[in-house]
Amino acid sequence: MPGTWSQSKNASLYFVLSILLLFWLASSWFIADFIVESRARKLIDDENSTLKIQADNIATNISANVKYLHGVPSMVAKDERILTVLSGFGATSMPTSLPLEQQKKLWAEDSSLKPINTYLELVSSSLGVDALWITNASGDCIASSNAKTPNSFVATNYSDREYFQEARNGEFGYQYAVGRKTNIPGLFFSAPITIHGLFVGVAVAKIDLTALAGWVNQTQAFIADKYGVIILARDKGLEMRSLPGAAIARLSEVEREARYKLKSFTPLRVDSWRNSRFPSVFRFNTDLRPRLMAKRPLTDEMDVHVVRHLSQLSDFNTDRLFLFLLLVTVGFALLVFIGGRILVGRIHKQSEKVLRESEKKYRKIFENVQDIFYQADLKGILTEISPSIERYSGYPREEIIGKPVHEVYYHPEDRIKLVTSLKEKGEIIDFEARLR
Repeated sequence: MPGTWSQSKNASLYFVLSILLLFWLASSWFIADFIVESRARKLIDDENSTLKIQADNIATNISANVKYLHGVPSMVAKDERILTVLSGFGATSMPTSLPLEQQKKLWAEDSSLKPINTYLELVSSSLGVDALWITNASGDCIASSNAKTPNSFVATNYSDREYFQEARNGEFGYQYAVGRKTNIPGLFFSAPITIHGLFVGVAVAKIDLTALAGWVNQTQAFIADKYGVIILARDKGLEMRSLPGAAIARLSEVEREARYKLKSFTPLRVDSWRNSRFPSVFRFNTDLRPRLMAKRPLTDEMDVHVVRHLSQLSDFNTDRLFLFLLLVTVGFALLVFIGGRILVGRIHKQSEKVLRESEKKYRKIFENVQDIFYQADLKGILTEISPSIERYSGYPREEIIGKPVHEVYYHPEDRIKLVTSLKEKGEIIDFEARLR
């Protein structure tokens, strides 16, 4: 029964330890996941803060440049020489009916327009714009800073451009488009030219989009126009791609061709990263790297987007697994140690109990035996003797314990042999003697 009871207790211990181990496995995963997720959230928050600062800085600087560039056509629109020339065209001028090259030659050689071309060329180079030109009320370019070049804008009609239409409505125009003559993407700024309140033409300044490249190249950034088309990016593979839900889908092919010289655009696929717990983290196309993005408006025409890779976030799954295994190992070792201590304690207690019971039985036999039983050390000194010795020797047992065995009851002749053996060997291992 005691053995069965002990086995039952040990089985219960193993069961409890197994339950604790399963609980620790689940807890270890929860703890590892919580720690790693907390670190990931802090990383994302810190990186988002950095991104917002970068986006703000880029937006502030580009907006300042845009504001400055708006002032160039505004200044030109007030020049008296230009007002004098446009007064000759009037507010009701119609688009030229002559072939482009013929009209270009006529206006390029016009003595009243040559000084205007020179003035526009001087202002353009002085104020850092790539092109500067004047149109009449019908949208025909009558003078340009590049009038002396093969790509001269003179005689080209721009009445379909948004910046012209905005200026005709009395507003300062602003538009992204691919150059009609140069095929170079750029930003166009316009100002209306009026005489006595009548619209007579438009002053237009253009900067090539590459002028803004320095801002987006400082970091992983891109600029998208109001139709959701990426017009400038550090990663050239992103340019001329449309953002998800872009308004470009609402433009006709003719309108797309006029603005971008493209009819179709490959959408940029933006998906959430593999961990849905971080909704602000996403990935581009088939690139699995996690990214963050901050968006800031530049004008009604453009937004700047700053992107940041989170390479550390990809390592967090490995960190989670490593931390989980570490916690499991530590917990398992601790449970084994505790379980071992309990088992050793139980075995020790059981051994003590068995020893006490054995000693009790031995003592009972020893005290009641009729024959003489004794214990002696290796030198023959009595350490224990049964009470029956008192009947044999007539001495109390207490007086006999501690004396040599041969003095108590060995035959005198054998005592000599015993003493001699003790002197020679220093101990008694195997000795036969007669009792007296």
